Amino acid sequence: MSDRELKMDLDALKDELARLRGDFGDLARTLKDLTRDGVGAAREKLDEGAHGVLDELRSVLDRIRHGGKDAVESVEQRLEKNPLVVVLVAVGVGFLMGKLLKRR
Repeated sequence: MSDRELKMDLDALKDELARLRGDFGDLARTLKDLTRDGVGAAREKLDEGAHGVLDELRSVLDRIRHGGKDAVESVEQRLEKNPLVVVLVAVGVGFLMGKLLKRR
């Protein structure tokens, strides 16, 4: 192999190395962009999921709140219709509690 051929091969290798450096730089930038985009997309999905869960929780709490209000109103109506029964039940419960506590 002559000096001239060796120099040409060496120059070709240098060019290939320079091209590889550029390709690796592009690849690193692309990976960085993909990672940033991937994190952004994951964050958006988490935000959407969190909002969905919060909306569902609000809905459940509203149903519980309305159910509790309905139950209280129902009890109040029964108390208003039959106050004597309520008094008798309260006296009976008090009597039983007194007997149970007296045994101790």
